[in-house]
Amino acid sequence: MSNLFIFGKGGHASVINELALLNNYNNIKFIDDYSDLDEKKLSIEDSIIIAIGDNTIRKEKSILYFQNINKTLIHPSSNISNSSTIGNGTVICTNTVINTDSKICDNVIINSSAVIEHHCYIGNYAHIAPNVTLCGNVKIEEGVLIGAGSVILPGIKIGKWAIVGAGSVVVKDVDDYQTVYGNPAKNKK
Repeated sequence: MSNLFIFGKGGHASVINELALLNNYNNIKFIDDYSDLDEKKLSIEDSIIIAIGDNTIRKEKSILYFQNINKTLIHPSSNISNSSTIGNGTVICTNTVINTDSKICDNVIINSSAVIEHHCYIGNYAHIAPNVTLCGNVKIEEGVLIGAGSVILPGIKIGKWAIVGAGSVVVKDVDDYQTVYGNPAKNKK
């Protein structure tokens, strides 16, 4: 029987553990160091998922250790369009909605009750916090963090590694590496 290795032991790892159990995994092993894998003798049938909420660290661990992370976990209460695609290592939490023709890339976290509307794109290592709404045709680049309860209006692009503060309403594009917050969201001064 194959194992699911959860890389991480913090709060996000406990969420991943519950998702794994809901997806009928019963051989779950927690690791927090690559040498742990050597001791556990990872086989080709085993799966790995990185359970680290911090986008930068999740990317670092993915590149260093797990070039072929092969497990995606989706909460059974999620509603995902058949025309949307979900990348490797991505975690989709409870009550999430992903609508028509959206693309979710690799190692993304889409947290509880997020709504991803039609034709959205979410790049690698992004984190969409609880209760976020991405209206139609939103583009989220690599490493972006969208804070809890934020709303991104239709057609907006959020540049790579940008941060949108919790409760923000984004009405215009956000440049790479910018931090914005508020209603309407503005650059952090």
